[in-house]
Amino acid sequence: MAIIYRILSQFFIKFFSKSRTISNEPLNKVSLIVIVVIDIFILINVFTGLNDISTWPMSPAQTYPCYYQWNNYRRQTDQDKDYNIISRSLGSTSFKQSYQQAEEGHLGKVFTTCLKYAEDKDKINNPENQQADKAINQKQSKISSLRRANNTIREQYDSTLLEKIAGQSRERSINQVSAEQAKQELERNNRNISRLKQEIDNLKNQLVSRPESVSFLDFIKDEDKFQTISKKYQQASFWYPSIQFGFQSLFLLPLIFIALSVHKFTQRRGYGLIALISWHLLVIFF
Repeated sequence: MAIIYRILSQFFIKFFSKSRTISNEPLNKVSLIVIVVIDIFILINVFTGLNDISTWPMSPAQTYPCYYQWNNYRRQTDQDKDYNIISRSLGSTSFKQSYQQAEEGHLGKVFTTCLKYAEDKDKINNPENQQADKAINQKQSKISSLRRANNTIREQYDSTLLEKIAGQSRERSINQVSAEQAKQELERNNRNISRLKQEIDNLKNQLVSRPESVSFLDFIKDEDKFQTISKKYQQASFWYPSIQFGFQSLFLLPLIFIALSVHKFTQRRGYGLIALISWHLLVIFF
């Protein structure tokens, strides 16, 4: 243990001594500060370069952008899952264009099955379907408003019954409606809620029954297509860290070779300042 401690101590003493001297002469404070600033600048640029080059190859999520949504759809047990995925296809963005934008500035291509997936989603995204979905959302908002109104009426209805039992006159009541009026209002609101629910169900059925929706749903229910995507996605996820490391190595190895060559050359020629800077570069690169 003592031998290891002595070896490490000698290494670090030599390391820090070499990092702070030129031709075995210690650096003055100004020179040391300047070199440290240069080191920090180079260090920031090296890390930036490593990050940029590691994201150059497309990630599994960029190569197979349809995988997560497709997988989530298959896992859902909600009876409205067909409508939900159709509804999420409606908007102003082109899914195919969004997928293909990931290729810009990156190495790789979006998988063709995901491009077909995006094309089918884009076909669903038409004005007629958007209008139907908007009508569904409006009716759901009306249902929420009616339910809030019912809650308010029930609170007043309960307190009205207590007032009636207590024999309080109508004129002294703090409530706006009588028990009879409250009951009629609740029944009317409940009828409207039932009617709106039925209208929503009809609109949802119409939306998922449109030819473009049926074509898309048939596509994502194809088990073979999904299994192909799933298998390729898992393989890409396994190899992606290794690919990133490989690109980072391609970035760093030439820099290490150049810095090492310069350091050895300047040491032989006695160029102290350049030798010190190249030594710092080697430390940064490693």
